[in-house]
Amino acid sequence: MAGFIGIRKQVEQKLPLGYEDIGPQALKNIVRPVKAYRVSLRRGAETVLSITATSTFSSNWLVPRLGRFRNANPDLDIELKAMSRVVDFSREPFDVGIREGHGKWPGLKAHPLMDREFAPFCSPAFLGAAGEIRVPSDVLKHPLLDWRDDWWLDWFNAAGVNSPKPSFSQNFQFDTQLAISQAVISGQGIALLTPMFFQTEIQSGRLVQLFDLTGRHGKFWLVYSETRQNSRKIVAFRDWLLEEVSRVL
Repeated sequence: MAGFIGIRKQVEQKLPLGYEDIGPQALKNIVRPVKAYRVSLRRGAETVLSITATSTFSSNWLVPRLGRFRNANPDLDIELKAMSRVVDFSREPFDVGIREGHGKWPGLKAHPLMDREFAPFCSPAFLGAAGEIRVPSDVLKHPLLDWRDDWWLDWFNAAGVNSPKPSFSQNFQFDTQLAISQAVISGQGIALLTPMFFQTEIQSGRLVQLFDLTGRHGKFWLVYSETRQNSRKIVAFRDWLLEEVSRVL
């Protein structure tokens, strides 16, 4: 885009550079914000699929499976951005996203993927030092790592524990399950985690699920702009992801 001066466009020639008048109408397109221009370029790139998802969903569930999508769609390149914030598909260069919530976002198509389930976990070393934790109320005797305190209240209510007063560790605050899981594995306390995201750690014995009872808080959703629902790459990813989810649920 270098070489635009006023309403003139630089024209590359083998001879010395010259200029041609492109008129005031074309000028309106030239002076559009660069950010918007980049978005239009990205959306025109049908060979690149840009995905946004939370860190834990990305690293512990989606990434291990993306190879199957890539093998089925070798003509597509994949860009995955892990972030916790909600993106604006009308302004940001993303094709699809994974969101947490209840599925109602104006202007977006939303497909339910799985429940946001959570259960209390600790490490084998922590459990050995803590002694037996036989009933849900026993959890209240131990330090709880505060990922989502509303999740804890929901879980205790589901377990029939009336008016719970959990003791949260004040030393740490975590913004992702991925981060808090490492604190749990190192024996620093008990935390609520989504079992589906930590199957490797559970099967290897690094994480112990204290009770089968799980709490639920909304769902995970695949979302994308309604105006782009017929995009070939979006359709391909949607169909693959929904089938992948059906295989593991």
